[in-house]
Amino acid sequence: MRRRIIRQGNNSFTMTLPVKWVRENSLEKEGEVDISEEGKKIIVSPISVSNIKESTISLKGIDEKSLSTTLTHLYRSGLSRITLKDVDKEKVDVIESLIDKVLTGMEISKKCDGLCILEVISEPRQENYILLLKKIFFIIQESVSIILENKELERIDRLTEKAKSHEQFCKRFIANNIKGQEGFEQYTLLSYLIVIQTDLQKMAGMISKEKIKISKRTEDDINKLLVIFKKVTEGFFEKDTKTLYDTDKFVRATLSANLNALSTIKEKPLYHFYLEILRILYSMHMPMIGLALAKSNSDVYNRT
Repeated sequence: MRRRIIRQGNNSFTMTLPVKWVRENSLEKEGEVDISEEGKKIIVSPISVSNIKESTISLKGIDEKSLSTTLTHLYRSGLSRITLKDVDKEKVDVIESLIDKVLTGMEISKKCDGLCILEVISEPRQENYILLLKKIFFIIQESVSIILENKELERIDRLTEKAKSHEQFCKRFIANNIKGQEGFEQYTLLSYLIVIQTDLQKMAGMISKEKIKISKRTEDDINKLLVIFKKVTEGFFEKDTKTLYDTDKFVRATLSANLNALSTIKEKPLYHFYLEILRILYSMHMPMIGLALAKSNSDVYNRT
């Protein structure tokens, strides 16, 4: 069946839904629908109890680390309700800590007799996703700046925790809303970003613990990393593939030059983190360029 698109204001459009479909899905009284994209198709689905994705799992024999990994995976897979069996007090403490730090939008709805039910009360939306993705990029920039200043290095621990929370929220959005190649590239990009932030956290920890005084050469290299990451951020969010091709080339050349000069570097353990960040940044260009190309129809070498 056909429907006419109606302009609403300057930036939005609406269309009507078949009344029979609306009534059959009990959407007449301020009902909500879920809209997803598959290529050029838009799929409209009713949000109802039947759409809730849920899972039940026993925590018997699962230690704290495995519990954290399991819940994180279930959360970012897009489940709306998670029923946990064989839950003791220690595990409840871990679950509550994870909800506070990582499982954004999820709450404990029931807790009794070894049973714990988690339900999502707030789902990530498109605007939240873009905002949190940008925040992860800026957290990395802030962490590099802190290392350069060599002050308040412990702040990077808190920034890393925040970045990981944003990452899980974003990956949950991808699982529920972005399919195919774009979803894969967005997911890969997020994983690379968190590896970079984790390496910055380790670098800061080493500097603090061993009271390392950063040499002028290493300081210059880390400053170059900050400059290039700012350009990468701008290129990616502006969907400017020309900038991303340039930064890709620069990172590749910088990585090669620094690997060849590694024998002359004094702070070798510290420098290994720097080189690892460069390597991940180089790898990160593939999904970034792929996502930018998907949004751009212009000749990337003829931008003004």
